[in-house]
Amino acid sequence: MPNQRAVRHLADVLRAETDSLALRLVGESVERIPEYAALSSDGYDETFVTNVRKHLEVFHDLLVGGVLDEALTSFAYRSAAARARQGLPLAAILQSYQVVTRGIWHWLTTHDELRDDPEVVRLSWPLWLDYTDRATRASADAFTVVARERNQADVDARRTFIDMLLSGRVVGLEWMRWLSSFGYDRVEAGFCLVVVQWWDEGGYRVMDAVGRTARSVAERLRAATGVAPIDAVRDREVVLLVSADGIAPERIREEVERSLSARPVPGLEVSGAISRPATRPEALVDAYSHVRRAVAVTRGTGKVALVDQIGLFDHAVAALRSDVRSVTSPRVAGFVVDSVRDPRDSMLGTLRAWVESNMNVGACAAALHVHRNTVYYRLRQVEETTGLDPQSVSGLTDLMVALRLADELTGTTEQPRA
Repeated sequence: MPNQRAVRHLADVLRAETDSLALRLVGESVERIPEYAALSSDGYDETFVTNVRKHLEVFHDLLVGGVLDEALTSFAYRSAAARARQGLPLAAILQSYQVVTRGIWHWLTTHDELRDDPEVVRLSWPLWLDYTDRATRASADAFTVVARERNQADVDARRTFIDMLLSGRVVGLEWMRWLSSFGYDRVEAGFCLVVVQWWDEGGYRVMDAVGRTARSVAERLRAATGVAPIDAVRDREVVLLVSADGIAPERIREEVERSLSARPVPGLEVSGAISRPATRPEALVDAYSHVRRAVAVTRGTGKVALVDQIGLFDHAVAALRSDVRSVTSPRVAGFVVDSVRDPRDSMLGTLRAWVESNMNVGACAAALHVHRNTVYYRLRQVEETTGLDPQSVSGLTDLMVALRLADELTGTTEQPRA
């Protein structure tokens, strides 16, 4: 039949000119696509030439067989995956299909043996368009798969690095090699270590549904510092190594808190802490232990604390809060519990005023609007209740911890009451 003869003739011409046409199409792609121009700086990239030649061979097979099966499109998937692993962007691949399609159209409509037969274009062109449609979809699928593989590999690398760093296994040149692999060629001010943990009502740390929040924290810090932090989810917590170049720890804390408040995790408490900048991996190992203790102090507050701003009283209160009866005497524990039940108790108010007046009985009485003897009477009540003398330095120190615990558990600081 005439139609079959026209298509067969096109297939024969294409077979004879595959090599020369492939080189022409590659040349046009190199002129229009910067990524391929970079690959062909020392002559045409042989892989690109081979791929274009293979596409033309697929077109020939379609002209002969007329059926487009998965075996023909699988080549497009494999070649796109190889290019993705090579670092070529998907946009360059898709643009190359456009350039090649335009080049084949020009070849069909200007070839001396083909241009005078309209049946050639009418019958062959839908076959090529169908193939390129499936090939571009296969290329996009390949890039998606490779991107996921690359992302998972990056996640694994960050997790491995953080695990090795915090266990003291990253030293010397190994430290610099790891930093360089993450894009840190030079860090003068060191790194701040950020730890964020989520807690459920039972007190156990959980990481369900916090992945998006963790990524949000990393993205906000990247925007603030200009370079992505090295982050990892480990031991059911998020650990971030943030460059301190050009940014103060206070600013890092603000960015982390904003991100956490913007993406709250329903039903979970969040707490976090940030270390001072450190330049050596050994110092970051020590910083991690300090940050973990600071996280326990901030638990339940929804805040992110700076390690340097957490004092001895804060750590003592955190220990008491975890199990008040196991870390202090029953009498002091009872005083704390009773104070929480009735935070406006006169003994508690007197003790606060006594602390604020620096153990000055006159100033304390004036603050409470009571007689000096009343102050002495209430201080003796505190001593009888707790076994601690608030008029001595050692006794008052322990009572101040109890006072802070009462404030923590009530969530407010009561004013002195007469």
